[in-house]
Amino acid sequence: MMALERLSPLERAAFLLHDVFGVSFDEIAETIGCKPATCRQLASRARVNVRNARRRF
Repeated sequence: MMALERLSPLERAAFLLHDVFGVSFDEIAETIGCKPATCRQLASRARVNVRNARRRF
């Protein structure tokens, strides 16, 4: 949860909608008002940030 809080709102939206709920990047782009390529980049950046987040314990 802490790792998700460190993401920007757009990164969080793209990551959760695509990776968790399976929404296509085209639909996400339409929802948040950007291009599908931008959504793919946001989700990719979010994955890296979540993966590299330090564990608490």
